[in-house]
Formats: sequence, C-alpha cells, structure tokens
Amino acid sequence: MSETATDVAAPERGFSDRWNPIFVKEVRASLRGRYFRVLFPLTLLVATAVAVLQLVGGIEYQRDRAGISLFQGVFACLLLAVNGLVPFAAFLNMGHEWEEHTYDLLVLSKLKPRQIVFGKLLSVGVEALLYTSAFAPFLVFAFLLRGIGIETITLLLAGALTASASCSAIAMALSSLSRVRSVRVVLLVLLAAVLFVANAFAIGFSAMYVRNPDALNSLTALLWVGTTFVSIVIPGVLALGVAANSLAHAEENASTVPRVLVTSVLLVLAALLIALFVQDPDTDMPQAGGAVLTIGITLCDMFFASEPERLGVRAREQVPRSPLAALLAFPFLPGGARGLALLVLHYALILATVGVITFWCAPAAHFSRPAFASALRDVAVLQVFCFAYVAIPTLLFASRSHKAGARVLTRVLVPIGALFSMFLPALVGFLVGVRDWAEMKHGFDPFWVAFGQTSDARAVHVFVWLVGGVVLLANAPRIQRSLTETLAASRERRAHTREASSGG
Repeated sequence: MSETATDVAAPERGFSDRWNPIFVKEVRASLRGRYFRVLFPLTLLVATAVAVLQLVGGIEYQRDRAGISLFQGVFACLLLAVNGLVPFAAFLNMGHEWEEHTYDLLVLSKLKPRQIVFGKLLSVGVEALLYTSAFAPFLVFAFLLRGIGIETITLLLAGALTASASCSAIAMALSSLSRVRSVRVVLLVLLAAVLFVANAFAIGFSAMYVRNPDALNSLTALLWVGTTFVSIVIPGVLALGVAANSLAHAEENASTVPRVLVTSVLLVLAALLIALFVQDPDTDMPQAGGAVLTIGITLCDMFFASEPERLGVRAREQVPRSPLAALLAFPFLPGGARGLALLVLHYALILATVGVITFWCAPAAHFSRPAFASALRDVAVLQVFCFAYVAIPTLLFASRSHKAGARVLTRVLVPIGALFSMFLPALVGFLVGVRDWAEMKHGFDPFWVAFGQTSDARAVHVFVWLVGGVVLLANAPRIQRSLTETLAASRERRAHTREASSGG
C-alpha cells in the first residue's frame, strides 16, 4: 500500500518539478500569507458594495445603461486589484529574498536568474487569476443586463491581465535593484506612482472603449488594439530582463537575452508601424513613429552601453567559435562598447522602417515622395543627438564601468544631459533676451533641429552630422578594443576545441 502511494505521489512531484520550483513555493506562501487572506475578501466586499450601488442607481435612473454602469464600477475595482494589489505583492515577494536572507540559497541552487523571475511572476499571475475568477459573476451579470457585449468584456479582461503581468514585472525589477531598506522605500513610492498612472490610464481607456463597442469592425482598429497590447507588454518584457540581470552573478552573461528581447520588440513595433501606415496613411506617421522608436530604443540601450567593458568569464565561454558568427554576435554580447554598437544597429533598423514607409508604402496619389524622404533625414538627425547623449557619458566613465556607482551615475547623466541641452540654452535666452532661444529654437534642441522649419536648416544639420562624427570617432578605440576582445575569445574557444579533439 505504501509503495502504491509512493508511485502515485511520484508523478505529482515530477509535475511540480517540471513547473518552476520557485512558482510552487511562492504560490503556497502567497495564498497562506496574511497579505492575500486579508485583502482578497476585503476587495470582494468593496466590489459587492460598488455593484449594489451601481445597480440601484442604474435601474432607477437609466435602465438601458445599467449593464454598462455595473461593468464600469466592478471593472474599476478589478483593475485596482490586479494592477495595484498584485504588483505590490510581487514587489514584496522579491523583497523577501533580501530581508529574509534567502537569496544566497537561491544562488547556490541550480536555478538560473530568469527561472527565479519567471517563477515569481507566475505566482502573482495565479493571484491575478483568482481575483479575476472572483469578479467574473459580476461581469457576467453586467452582460445579462444588456448594453455591453461579451467580446468587449473578454477583450478588456485580457488587457487587464496583460497589464497586471507587465506591472508585476516592473514591480519585481524595482524590488531587485537594491537590498538597502531605505532605498527600497523610495522604490516602493516610485512603484506606487507608476501603478497610479497605469490604473488611471486603464480605467479611462476601458470607459472610452465600453462606449465605443464597434471598435473592432475594421482592420485599422484591430491593428490599433494590437499596438495597444504590444505597448502594454513591452515594459514588462524589459523589466523582466532588468530583474534577471540584477539577480545574475557579475561574471555571468545576463545581457544577451535582454538585448535579443529589445531587438525583437523593435522588430515587432516596426512591423506594426508599417501595417498601420498601410491601412491609414498619415504624413506625420513616419516622423512621429521614427521619433518614438528612436527615443524608446535609446532609453533601453542606454543600460547596455553603460555595462562593464570587458567580457565576463561565463560570457567568454559563450562567444561563437566561428569568426563570422562572433562578428554577428558582437552587438549582442555583454559590454558597454558592444552596447553602443547595438544602439547603432537599432538606429539602422529604425531608419530602414522609415525608408520602407517612405519609398514602398507611401501612396503616390495622395503624398509626395520628397515629403516622405525628408522624414528619413529628420529621424536620422534626431538619432545623432540621441547617440551623442549616450556615447559621451559612457565614454567618460568607460574605465570605471566595472563599479556599480559609476554605472548608475552614467545612466543618470544621459537623461540629465539631454534635458540640460534643451532647457539650459532656453533659460540663458530668457535671461539675456534672445527670443528664439527662449522659445526652444536653438541648435541644442534635437526636436527643433530635426523637425523644426528653419531657413538655415541645412547648415545646422551639417554641424550636427560633424559633431556626431566626432563623437563616433572618439568612441572608435573603445569599440575596436571590444571587437578585439570578442575575436580573441573566439580564437581561444577554437584552440580549446582543437586541443580537446587532439587529446581525445
């Protein structure tokens, strides 16, 4: 009898092991913890009260909109639960590893940083599903009252769960940045601000969408919905990379996977931009889309370009043996200079996207191709500014990039340098009475130089290109050293392979 019980229990243990052990541990701890046991029934109690008030008011004053009113009230409570309480739980779960000194045990195990992060994300995902299942009867009742379609409810529920996963990933990333309690309090306040903005946007978007039930009747509307979902997912995907990088050992390669993720996200957004333009051509879309992609990719690659310059021990073992493969993998390997090369590669992909829109997708019957060709030049000028914002601070601190403090300072200087270059001349112009400068019409404002209409635009553009070339040349030795290091690691791997084969 005992042997039978053991045989029966064995597949269950195997099933749990095939899942993430962190996931199993966190689910058990979360569902038994005081945080969930208190807030879960309290949230349902508040939702019930809101539903009763909405029903009484709707039935008495607007019978035909009772279903919509009930859905909006209950869905707002659901959003606050899955986009507020659940991300806070994710923050606390990650923080427990530092406060209870259990992180060292995780490091000694065979679990990789991404397994730890995904396990914790899956555990809070279970909490979000529990909240959703508890709110489901209210939402079904709203559908039965008429006024709102089941497809609208399904789409908004999917968006709420997607936003919950993304916000939870951001919470874990913030919680993994520091082990100091005082710093963690500041990070918790920052998380509260992020969640407040996310919930305000989600509640406003759901209210707007409920009033427009025909939003999925065209391909353009479907593309915009898909773009919205991708925009929700992207911060979470990047945050997962940050969290995994924070948990990784200094000698491990924790940078390649985030770099591939960022590149994949860029390709998806570029494809969506092209599809949106084909369905709904707009003369401003190439410039606006290229500018948004440029700014977003600069903020992401800023972290890669400020990494320690040298390859770690584990990273050297992952360099491809083939020289050609090593060259292709060069931008995706860890290292600040390699991150700068990745930034240039991403800029080239953005320009290619604008070029596809300009020369292949622009309908000649409605738009002139020279107008679209100028978009390619304008986006490239903005990229020169952004490249300089990243390349100058990372070059200055390249020799000290192995120190965490220097990396943090570099990442802070990039946005501060961009803001100073735009607003300091405006302040000087205001003080000395130069009207154009005070109105942000000066050569250090990237948006005015790239997209503003000026009589001497060509001269300003030539000056910007010269400055960009000087910055690139200044970083050339740094990039060359990283390339030499990569090729040397590739030769070492080939030599080890030959020695192992000859020894065998």
